[in-house]
Amino acid sequence: MTRMLVVGQPLTDVIAAATCTPAGAIGWGDRVGTLGVGRCADVALLELRDGEFQFEDVNSQLRTCKQRLVPAGCWRAGERIATTTAESVSAFPNPVMVAEQADSWNRA
Repeated sequence: MTRMLVVGQPLTDVIAAATCTPAGAIGWGDRVGTLGVGRCADVALLELRDGEFQFEDVNSQLRTCKQRLVPAGCWRAGERIATTTAESVSAFPNPVMVAEQADSWNRA
């Protein structure tokens, strides 16, 4: 989701692209992707943080961004579940993948 913010997609469109759009694409728009009466309460609470953050793009090339979304809470079927962040996993950005892909960045 942060990657889409970096390339200029508005936050509301980023949220829709991760929720109701895929639900509709698989024919589940009546069950998941939005909150509503009678639906299972699956909720991700995200925090939009300002700063200077590094991440790796889909080609494992390092990028810097000024904002990113981080999980602040998550509920599945109304029950709170544990969340992870980039800081809580080993090596983010992944230096091994960044190094392995570095040669391909300079190819014409």
